[in-house]
Amino acid sequence: MQKCLLFLLAALVIVACDDDPASNNSNNVNNINNVNNINNPGACDADPCATAGLHRGTCVEIAAEPGYECQCDAGFSDTGDGCELEVWETCPTDTTCTADVCVPPSEDGAQCLADFDCHENLTPAEGNLTTCDPTLLGGLCTGCREGEPDDCPTGFSCSPFGTCGVPCGAPEDCEFGQCAMGVGFCTAPVCTSDPDCVHGTLCVDPDGDGSGFCTRVPCMDTVCSPYNPEGACDPGASCINGACVNSCDPNPCTGLNRGTCEIFPAGPVCTCDEGFIEDELGNCVPDAQDLCPTGFSCLDGYCVDPGVPFQCVLDGDCGGALTCAPSLPTGVCRGCTDPVECPSGFNRCLAGYCLKSCSAGDPCPEGMSCTSGYCGRKLCTDAADCAPGYTCVTQTDGSSNCERFTCVQ
Repeated sequence: MQKCLLFLLAALVIVACDDDPASNNSNNVNNINNVNNINNPGACDADPCATAGLHRGTCVEIAAEPGYECQCDAGFSDTGDGCELEVWETCPTDTTCTADVCVPPSEDGAQCLADFDCHENLTPAEGNLTTCDPTLLGGLCTGCREGEPDDCPTGFSCSPFGTCGVPCGAPEDCEFGQCAMGVGFCTAPVCTSDPDCVHGTLCVDPDGDGSGFCTRVPCMDTVCSPYNPEGACDPGASCINGACVNSCDPNPCTGLNRGTCEIFPAGPVCTCDEGFIEDELGNCVPDAQDLCPTGFSCLDGYCVDPGVPFQCVLDGDCGGALTCAPSLPTGVCRGCTDPVECPSGFNRCLAGYCLKSCSAGDPCPEGMSCTSGYCGRKLCTDAADCAPGYTCVTQTDGSSNCERFTCVQ
């Protein structure tokens, strides 16, 4: 009797546990599916995202109220504060990817795609002050000096804002943008939406205040060109000076101290000239030689001109707590706070360097240049710009100046 009762109770438990939960599970799954499948057909028909914000015009129907969600358009990512322009794989119609931005084949009124466009009228020896912001419509050269026409590309002048622009006296003088009558220069156009922009640019307004700027679409430039000197070429060819070449005849190598062309399986390669080696930055710098140029002596690893009244190679040459920067033709003592700390004949302390005043009647030593009234480094484009016994070397900032040769004692 006891066994039967237990069996009956167990059977009842099995029935209770095997019936209702299965039914509830089924109902729960159905309810979840129903929630996921809920949508609002036609919620996007009225184009409710047309006024949701710049580049947030993509309407997606969802289950939650109000039945739709406004998402960023293709090519834009949601930052939470707005829709940010992404790097595009394919440029808009009628534009191509050059210098990592999408531009039309011909862009009237454009300033630049790279820094060298801004200072086309300057040589490296004269200094390149202006730089290019390639993202804005037409590009914008910045950092120019008023009254220095060579700081800007041909057809542009330096505005009071330190940017290159087109002088104007009426709105029609500006290819795009507007004429700021108060300063007499064309300024970048202000936009509220993409139709306000031209030449394949899009309106970007990070502050969301209706005063955006027409911006070139960013892209990934992979093709060899002057704007992409590391770009791709066909097999057997190399990108040298922005052009694909497959031969060393004629010699395509024109880099500073890198005029030797060699053929490798992948294509021609420009290597350092004899007497030069590549440093950690990839520049060709003088290799230590056994013999110095005629008239020069090897002193502590540098070829020096014994005829120069004062020059430093070692820190001890400067005296006191000063140290020597030995690569310049005479060396430069540094670490000063007052001219009295400098060696005899050096009457200026500028930015911690001991300098010698100069003038037409009191020139600088060979290899140095009189700039702003004192002797400093002499800028160059090749060794021919330097005095005999010195050579032209690229610096970490991209400029080049005359330096001593190095030697082995």
